[in-house]
Amino acid sequence: MLWAAGLLFSGLLWANSPDQISTIVAEILEEYQHIGDLPLNGEELFNDLYSLSQNPINLNAATKSELEALPFLSDFQIENMQFYVYTSGPLLSIYELKAVPGLDEKTIRWLLPFIELGDKESSPAKSKIYSSHAVLVRYAHEPELARGYVKDSENSYLGDRNALLLRVDGEISNGITYHLLTEKDKGETSYTDFIGGGMAFRGKGFISTLVVGDFKVRAGQGLLSWSGSIMGKSMEPDLVRKKGETLSLYKSSTEYGFYRGAAVQMRKSAAELTLWASHLRTDATLDSTQSGRVIRTLLTSGYHNTESTLSKKANVSLTSGGANVRWNHPWIRPGFTVLHNRLNLPLLPGSDLSYAHIQSRQYWQQYSTDFFSSFKNMHFWGELAYQSGSQFAGILGSTLYPSDALQATLIYRNYAPGFYSLYGNAFGETTSTRNEKGLYLGLKVTPTSRLNLSTSLDMYTFPWVRYQQSFPSNGVEAFMRISYRLSHNQQTYLQIRHEKCTKTVPTTNQALPEILQEHRSGVRLHYAVALGNGWESSSRIELSIYRLQNSSTGTLLLQDLAYAPTEGKLSGNIRMAWFQTDSYDARIY
Repeated sequence: MLWAAGLLFSGLLWANSPDQISTIVAEILEEYQHIGDLPLNGEELFNDLYSLSQNPINLNAATKSELEALPFLSDFQIENMQFYVYTSGPLLSIYELKAVPGLDEKTIRWLLPFIELGDKESSPAKSKIYSSHAVLVRYAHEPELARGYVKDSENSYLGDRNALLLRVDGEISNGITYHLLTEKDKGETSYTDFIGGGMAFRGKGFISTLVVGDFKVRAGQGLLSWSGSIMGKSMEPDLVRKKGETLSLYKSSTEYGFYRGAAVQMRKSAAELTLWASHLRTDATLDSTQSGRVIRTLLTSGYHNTESTLSKKANVSLTSGGANVRWNHPWIRPGFTVLHNRLNLPLLPGSDLSYAHIQSRQYWQQYSTDFFSSFKNMHFWGELAYQSGSQFAGILGSTLYPSDALQATLIYRNYAPGFYSLYGNAFGETTSTRNEKGLYLGLKVTPTSRLNLSTSLDMYTFPWVRYQQSFPSNGVEAFMRISYRLSHNQQTYLQIRHEKCTKTVPTTNQALPEILQEHRSGVRLHYAVALGNGWESSSRIELSIYRLQNSSTGTLLLQDLAYAPTEGKLSGNIRMAWFQTDSYDARIY
């Protein structure tokens, strides 16, 4: 039985309070969090949404691309909002949103901080000379003395138990934003272990975006380049398609998966061109061979709290350059991406059989073409990528809306074992975007205004061996969520997930490992009630079950009490939680 205890202290000072955004992010993490091993990046999600809230979208003149920047909106909801404005005229009140098919009260509440109802021809402009600045200080201390702080080995932590993040964001005049960040993780010695930042300009002319510093590029469906928060295999099947801004500042403290350099985005009529160049130092494990030094592993944790991890900090350089061109037609949006990555040393993963298809190389030349098309109540989208060395990766999806009460999504993916994408993050069972085939089917049924059913089935295979797996494997993941609104102020949902996957387990008496079935199951029952005057209570029971050779379980009991009045600057919440897990495999997020 494993127990955990921790203490977190946070300080927050903003020119404009982001309490609404924090609440929305918390609710998205609670409701859309995947029960498996790929949790949402809450920090990056907050960054994206807070930036969008600083420049609200005029809903009466919004383009599809602008609305797609909001990750919780489906294509069905976006098209219904635009169709409502087209047929009924400009929205005069936010209460009209209740008449838009597919928009429930929760989605409308999430939407409000990011929209405005201006004149259809032009949006109200900000003052030409103004500035706003925000400062975030986050401090964490671990009261319990973890094993790593005992100075008895080379793996002992070098620093103290404090973690500190200092972040400054601001906007100067109309369209110029900046970001600075410094961070120290627990066990690290330097309070400036990671430093990041950048400046961006957004205009309405030929140059729409110009970024210098740290930035992220989101292209296609993420086969070559995608950074930031994604829904993944969520409980909303119509949200699995990747969509968002192509170019933006990188504001996360995650120390991997971003570019550092300069980028520009240019627009002319329906055409959009994005160019970028990057050079940064990244963590890696190095080794010496007869032909010279090679990179064994590119590290992504960002921790530099031991002698071993500190020696691997920023010891290789990664140079990248790319271009993305897109044509924003109302019915079809084709795109093309080219990306060149070069390391200063060759990457040779070593004797691990799972990397047998990846040849020793220093540079990757990759190309991809993607599209999104809509026809009546059908949406089609996909991306096909090619890598030098005749390695391919592809994903193809379709979402159908036969009626307002039924939505269906079908996705097929095929990523070759030798496809290696340094910045890729496509839909799949893992985030490596290689050595995977799969077929995903998702359904969302809304028979009444009170009842909602979302379910999905994902069947996947790994054609080649994986890390610590001696044979190709396959699995099935099933998910179901039933939501029911008991009354205007009460709602409950039941969520069930089960995953079965083949796994090889070493044996002591046999030369070959044993092939077993790994089972993971999760059940959650949640109830929320609005008590009035800004008070809300929510309760949850969750159970996790894991079975391979032996069984282990995890249990969570949770009670929340939140206060968020519609008027006033004071808000907050209290959480009491009891949890118990038998093992890491039975963990609960």
